[in-house]
Amino acid sequence: MQGPDTCLLQKTFSQGVVIAQISRRRNRAYNTSMQKLLRTGLALSLAAMTVVAMADSPAPTKKMMDAVYAKAKSSGKNVLVIFHASWCGWCHKLDGFLKEDTGKKLTTGLEIIHLDVLENDGPHKGDENPGGREFMATLGGAEAGLPFCAIVDAKGKMLINSNDPTNKGANKNIGYPAEPSEVSHFMKMLAVGAPKVSLADRKLIGEWLKVHAPKQG
Repeated sequence: MQGPDTCLLQKTFSQGVVIAQISRRRNRAYNTSMQKLLRTGLALSLAAMTVVAMADSPAPTKKMMDAVYAKAKSSGKNVLVIFHASWCGWCHKLDGFLKEDTGKKLTTGLEIIHLDVLENDGPHKGDENPGGREFMATLGGAEAGLPFCAIVDAKGKMLINSNDPTNKGANKNIGYPAEPSEVSHFMKMLAVGAPKVSLADRKLIGEWLKVHAPKQG
C-alpha cells in the first residue's frame, strides 16, 4: 500500500519523464530542421558562387565567334578578329586607334571582336578565352606575335590575315600597322576583307596610320 506522498512522487516523476521525452523530440525536430536549413543555405551559397564564377569567366571562343557570325550574317559584314593580351603594348595602341573617329570607320564594313590569348602566368592568365590560342593557329597565327588579326566571313572562312608574305623576317605578322609596309598590308586587308568600307574611308584610315606612326629611335 502506498501513501499519498508516494503517489504524488510517482505522478511527478512520470510527468517529468513525459516532459523530458517531449523535450528530446522537440530538440531532435529542431536539430533536423536546422540541419536542413544549413544544407539548403550551403547549397544556395555554392550555387551563387558558381554563378558568380561563371559570370566572371571569359566566354569560350566558339561561343563568342558563333555570336559574332550571327551578327555578321545579319549585317552583311565580315568579321575582324583581333587576338590580344593585357601585356601587349601594340595591342593597346591598336585599341586606341579603333576608338578614334577614323578607326571607327572600320565598323562600316566589319564586325570587330577581341579574343584574349597568350597571357603570362599571373593575374591575367584567367582572362584568356578558352580555345582562343587554337583558333588563332587555324587562322595562320600559330607562330605570330600580338596583335594578330584576321578577317573572316560570316561562315568563318578566312579571307586574309595580318601575315605579310612579302615580309622577309621570320615573323610575317604586321601586328599594329606602324611601318609603311605594314600600313600597306593593312590597306590590302581592308580591300580584300572589308569591301563595305568605302575607298574614301580606307584612304583616310591609311593616312591616319601614316601621320600617327610611332617615331623611331
